[in-house]
Amino acid sequence: MAHSRQQNLIDLRTFSKQERFPAYAAIYCPELQIVENIFCLSPNVMQWSETIWLLDLRNSENFWLLQQQKLQIGLFELLQNILEAALGKEVLVVFSQHPWPGLFFLDYLCQQPNSRGGYSLDSAMSQNLYEDISWSHWFAPLSVLGEKLESLKVKGFSASRFRSQQAQLQRFIERMELWGPYDLSLAKVGNLAGEIERRYSSWLARVWHWTFEPFLKQSKTQSLHYFPWIAFQLTEVPRVKRLLEYPVSQWDVLEPLLIEDFQRLCQLSCWSEQERVNRIYWTITLFNCEEIVVQLSFRNPYNLHKEHPDFKTALYQAYYSYTDVMQQLQQRDSDLDLPMSMPFLSWTLEVRERLFIVPAVLELFPESFDTQLNNDILELQNKLPALIEAYEIRPDFTSEQLFKTQALGKKQDSPYEFSLGQWQVNLQRPLFYYKQPQILPADKVHEITFLERTANNWWENEALDNLVKDYFILKESDGVAWWIYKNSRGEWFKHGIYS
Repeated sequence: MAHSRQQNLIDLRTFSKQERFPAYAAIYCPELQIVENIFCLSPNVMQWSETIWLLDLRNSENFWLLQQQKLQIGLFELLQNILEAALGKEVLVVFSQHPWPGLFFLDYLCQQPNSRGGYSLDSAMSQNLYEDISWSHWFAPLSVLGEKLESLKVKGFSASRFRSQQAQLQRFIERMELWGPYDLSLAKVGNLAGEIERRYSSWLARVWHWTFEPFLKQSKTQSLHYFPWIAFQLTEVPRVKRLLEYPVSQWDVLEPLLIEDFQRLCQLSCWSEQERVNRIYWTITLFNCEEIVVQLSFRNPYNLHKEHPDFKTALYQAYYSYTDVMQQLQQRDSDLDLPMSMPFLSWTLEVRERLFIVPAVLELFPESFDTQLNNDILELQNKLPALIEAYEIRPDFTSEQLFKTQALGKKQDSPYEFSLGQWQVNLQRPLFYYKQPQILPADKVHEITFLERTANNWWENEALDNLVKDYFILKESDGVAWWIYKNSRGEWFKHGIYS
């Protein structure tokens, strides 16, 4: 199977139909003039090598999707324009659902003449190129991977043994005359990753798993699966410290002091009002001299400067952290002779994760980064302690599958949008469903009105109890209306409540 392959690279901005938001970006930037600019898309950055950077985009997804919606342009066109404005026209980026495929593909692209721009591994064209990449590009990032694992002092990892195992695998590949990893993936072996682990090492098996696993699932990769992510930190971090004149434990006393400290943070010269915050570390020294660290986390990049002078969003997150700390301390120290509310002696606030909206981007998209940036959805997400979810109607007569989750702020693009919405109203289905239907005693069933009969997908479930459901409205004497059903066995259940 030994052969040589030559591919002409295609700028995948022309193939923008599959616009699933990428989880990671691998970037080749030969000349980074301003190091802060590497945070232009995400506050979570890792330096892989002198010229290669990794960006974790997951915490910025809603932010950029809403900017895309405002600007009415393609997702990857938006992301690439921002990267070029911040890092220069020579930047080369691969968007993927896991860092390793991005690094693998990026090494291949860097060896091709005149390659620059953005490439998405969700594109069919990119995946075709990906399958034709040789082993040399797969092994190239392994040396850096070994260095990262060694620097982290990963238990049981030996850099010299790792290099020896790589050499053994390379000799096997040469004997088999395999062009690239995709050729090996076609081998008829039940558990190829298991065989690699048995013959070579668990780490090479993990790398093999990273190489193809993101393409086997429709959902995003939720975990790095042992990938050695090392966060890149700027040398100067916005930080303020407060030494209290007397111990403090009540929130109404803490709140004005925190407002003062947020104001002091905004006045520091080491960062600007164009920057957005994803995480503030609140390091608290307690009355017993114990030090605890809590995080004020924002689901979307948050502009602390623009909330002057009340800083409501930051205060909401600080209050949630305060109540959690107090509850944990009370539970932990309930058998000790300590104050019910442990007082604070001092604290430090540090802005450790920031998104840089560089001036060139502000000039590129002025209508998107002005006051309109404070989108209601973004603000609400940052203020609430729980995650907001959005749903859209899907064409399914089964009640449990009538909805599916979608990105916040995204317009429903289903061709059934209007007909199904009207159909939902005509069926008189409720807005609030139970995740698990509740048993309803038969003697509680009275004054019911029949609505509809539904049939589940019998081929997907062995249990036939709920194959057919008859739905009714049950009205209580106090005016409460329940959405109930009777299953194939004649058993009654509550499935929802009408608002």
